[in-house]
Amino acid sequence: MEDDGKFVELVNNMLIDAITKSRSYAEVELAIELGAALNVPFPVKIKNGEVETSHSLPALLIALTIPDIDHRIIKAMLDNGADPTFDQALQEAGPVHYAAYKGSPRSLQLLTSAPGVMLDQPDAQGSTPLVNTIESNRSMNMSILLEAGANPNAGGWANIFPVIEATKKGRDGMLAILLDYNVDTNVRDSEGYTALHYAAQLDNDVVAKMLIRHGASLDARGVNMETPLIYAVQKGSNVAAKALIDCGADMHATDSFGMNAAMYAVKTNNCEVFDYMMEKHPELKDAGKEWESLISLANAGGNRHLISLLRASESGKVEIAPDKKKKVTGM
Repeated sequence: MEDDGKFVELVNNMLIDAITKSRSYAEVELAIELGAALNVPFPVKIKNGEVETSHSLPALLIALTIPDIDHRIIKAMLDNGADPTFDQALQEAGPVHYAAYKGSPRSLQLLTSAPGVMLDQPDAQGSTPLVNTIESNRSMNMSILLEAGANPNAGGWANIFPVIEATKKGRDGMLAILLDYNVDTNVRDSEGYTALHYAAQLDNDVVAKMLIRHGASLDARGVNMETPLIYAVQKGSNVAAKALIDCGADMHATDSFGMNAAMYAVKTNNCEVFDYMMEKHPELKDAGKEWESLISLANAGGNRHLISLLRASESGKVEIAPDKKKKVTGM
């Protein structure tokens, strides 16, 4: 019996060495033929950047922590009884999460077709496999998951939505893939913001327009009732602010502090955006109390250009801004 135990330990070590060291399909296949355990957790250290952490994982998950490991190794284990649903019930990262993040497209395809695999299961951090593909910038893996039936609108218990993550991380190509699958562009994350808010924050006018074309609400409200346009002006994202204005964002919408986008432009001395607002919306000068608030903010800030522009707009005259060389047309 002692010899049997030693043999099992030898074969199991042979399997783990074949996966983590030689990465040899032939050696993995031999270890499996000799009876290596496929569904028993083994102690293993995983290095992520400069950080090395200890884990207890079955052979399939150990293999999937190795970027782009030979898909034949994954197939051999699945064909011989490796559990593709390991840790799903515990809401931990399972084989599909690992494959989505680091695996080759062929390995991921093998897992998505395995029985019992849940494609939208969040891991311990609340990320679905689709979100994992965005983290590692693997557009092919994203496409495989979507074609296999993954829900592009699944945000898990943490409200980590693929459309928002793709926008935040600047994955424009991956966002385009999601949009082709009729993703909901108006979902909100745990902070209360939509993808369009983040496109505005990042000054990404291309993504902002993509989202708007696919149904993103121009005037969606954030945690403080700020619209994407207000958010863009607050963050100094002038290119995105202009794009939102061109697309028809509500110029009079106010946040929970009673401030609209024009007020924030004046308050932050953002002459470029305020000039653009006045060019596109000369009717702002007829907004009564809103206009009075703009004048008060300009006077408080002491910005000569903004004060000059506001006075010119009221009088209908043309003036040259004292601190800018371009012509400012009065309203």
